Formats: sequence, C-alpha cells, structure tokens
Amino acid sequence: MKKNLSKSIATFAGVGLFPIAPGTVGSIAGIGVLWAISLVPYDYYQILLQLLFLIVFIPIGVIASSAYEKYFGKIDPGEVVVDEVVGMMITLFALPFSLFNIIVGFILFRFFDIVKPFPIGKLQKIKGGWGVMADDIAAGIVSTIILRILITFIAK
Repeated sequence: MKKNLSKSIATFAGVGLFPIAPGTVGSIAGIGVLWAISLVPYDYYQILLQLLFLIVFIPIGVIASSAYEKYFGKIDPGEVVVDEVVGMMITLFALPFSLFNIIVGFILFRFFDIVKPFPIGKLQKIKGGWGVMADDIAAGIVSTIILRILITFIAK
C-alpha cells in the first residue's frame, strides 16, 4: 500500500492528526460514521451498512496500519485511529442511535481501550496491523456486551 494512502486510511482521513487525544477524537469519528448511517431509512439497511463498513475497514485497517508502521517507523502510533473508529462501530453495532447508547458506549469503549485489562492488553502485543487493530476490536466486543446488558436491565 502506498505511503499517502496508508496514512489517509490509518489516520482516518487525518482525524488522528488532531493534536490532543487523537484516540478519543477517532472514537468520536466512529460515532460520526454511525450518525451518518443512522440517516439511512430502515433499520435493516443501517445494520447492513454498519456490517459492510466493518467488513471493509477491519482488513483495510490492518493493512494500512502495518504500512503506516513500516513507512513512519513507529509501532502502534497514536495518530493511527482507524482502530478506534472500528472499535466504536463494534461497540454500537446494530443498536439504536440514542444518547444513552452513544454516551455509555463511548465511556465503556474508551475505558477498555485505555486501561486494556486482560486479555485486551495481550492483543496489542501482536506485531503489525493486527496488533494495532485487535485490542480495539476486543475492547469494542467487551463494550458492546456490557452495553447490551445495561440496556436490558435499564429497559425493564
């Protein structure tokens, strides 16, 4: 993958170049993608678009992150935020775009992404783009499970 293309994808069109808390800004960008998808009529199409986004961006994120590390000589650099975008998308996958889901999902995802409790932290040690992406994918999975449990108990 070419240098400029890998940089554009890995930083999610430059979002990761934000000078303060790029991972948090990348997570917010994931919410922005979900907001745009939420404008599509019919929940069924929204879920399909979310799934398509993940199917495309997980492997492309791995490839772009690997290339970015190679080109810029950094391991899991902070400006690479495609992993945060994907993690946030996993956290809120197929859930209604509501204020509760967004706020609680965001807090959960950022917590697990930053703290990286076992086994999430172990995944970051994988070399290359998979190491960049895997811990955020796992943080998104854990976050969505907890969010769905909270939604179930709060809705009763």
